[in-house]
Amino acid sequence: MTDRSRSPFWGSTVLVTAALGALASPARAEVIVESWVRPAGDAAALEAATLPRTKLDLRSLALTEGRRFDAQYDKYLWFEGIPVVNLLARLKPPAPVDLALLHFANGMTVPLPFRDPQVMGQLDPFIALGMRPSSAGAYDPAFPPLTRKAREFADVPVTRFSGNKMVVARRWHPAVGEQAQPEFSPWAFVDTLVAIEFVEARPYYRQFDVDSETRPGLAVFQQSCQFCHGARKVGAKFGWDFVEPAPLYSYRKGEARLYYHVRFRRYDAVERGQNMPALKFMTRTDAGNLWQWLKAIGTKPMVAYAPR
Repeated sequence: MTDRSRSPFWGSTVLVTAALGALASPARAEVIVESWVRPAGDAAALEAATLPRTKLDLRSLALTEGRRFDAQYDKYLWFEGIPVVNLLARLKPPAPVDLALLHFANGMTVPLPFRDPQVMGQLDPFIALGMRPSSAGAYDPAFPPLTRKAREFADVPVTRFSGNKMVVARRWHPAVGEQAQPEFSPWAFVDTLVAIEFVEARPYYRQFDVDSETRPGLAVFQQSCQFCHGARKVGAKFGWDFVEPAPLYSYRKGEARLYYHVRFRRYDAVERGQNMPALKFMTRTDAGNLWQWLKAIGTKPMVAYAPR
């Protein structure tokens, strides 16, 4: 890796919001980031006008370059950008914080347990600001879009990038069950990184634990659903909110209907606005547990986020 510029020290908390500035040269367009640690309270706490936020142009930080394997493009390319570990070192999140929620422009949210060296070593996450196919030539800030047609009529929307691209060395994610790893990865569908929200993992997930009897279903949510879906405006926003404006369990009436929905896709799924890939690893038991949890979270209040 080669150090390309120097960066001043900046704040201790992060939510990252990527945007392109109106500069004369597209190659030098700004990539603005906003940062904060999640405050205590429910989802409304994030909208408080008094919540302190910091803005930063990622291009003002020290950039590195090198040849990396990108699991999303499924090949080696040359990238210029910022290793996530370097960014986190500058941000210096508070000691109790152990989870970075990576928010993307399409509404996906991918949790990253950044204090786990094994996880960080396997993923080697990198925020790319430019790309080129070989060691020579200029870095192109425009990343080619991804199109794919999955099995069982599951058409995934075109993935487009604007300003940056998350590069990981593997499609593996620690929250995804071993049986699902060959079939499913959240990294396959993410687009432009727009936020990094720091939270404490235990109280964050405690919000979704509304009934001790439905914890097997909560486990399915964490392994398969949390990357695209949230509940009561907490979590991802790529897919439907599981509670608002209407509880999903009341629409997917019964365990069997939910099972066929998540495991198989209709031939006209895209036209109907159903862009979720077919989860071929999902069993009837998994779907039954998930439906019971969906019913619980649709009828019982969530606890507020309460960090130490």
